Amino acid sequence: MCEPTTIAIATTALSAGTSLYGAKKQQEALEDSGKFNAKISKINENLALSSANDAIIAGQQKEMVNRINTRQLVSDQRTGFAASGVVVDEGTASDVVDAAIAFGELDALIIRDNAERESESFKLEAESLALGGSLASARTRSQSKGVGIQAASDLFGLTASTAGRFI
Repeated sequence: MCEPTTIAIATTALSAGTSLYGAKKQQEALEDSGKFNAKISKINENLALSSANDAIIAGQQKEMVNRINTRQLVSDQRTGFAASGVVVDEGTASDVVDAAIAFGELDALIIRDNAERESESFKLEAESLALGGSLASARTRSQSKGVGIQAASDLFGLTASTAGRFI
């Protein structure tokens, strides 16, 4: 039969070992979770940057289509005026054509500006996601260290409690 001191020490050692094993597993789970969250943040950051590039490309295409449509409108106006016997480079006809060109250019510049704003919005989102991923990683490291410190504290507490019984 074991004496009470041996049983108490063995129980304390078993409890400490179990506590340390649990703390280690909790640290590993926190670290895995942190790595996963960092990867997800990086993926989302890359998607936002891709969307920023897509916004610029889509804006360029819309701008190009607008310029083509404006040229077509001007061409139709000149053709219509000429078919009616109006001199297209003078007076009201010229003013109408010039206005169409000016408004077409204004539309093209607005399209470009809107695309740039949309792109900047996606870039800001990407920055925010990157910072969020960094913060999540730092938080995970901190929590992991806290688990390790708590486990060490628990171990010292168990050892002191056991030792106090026999002193």
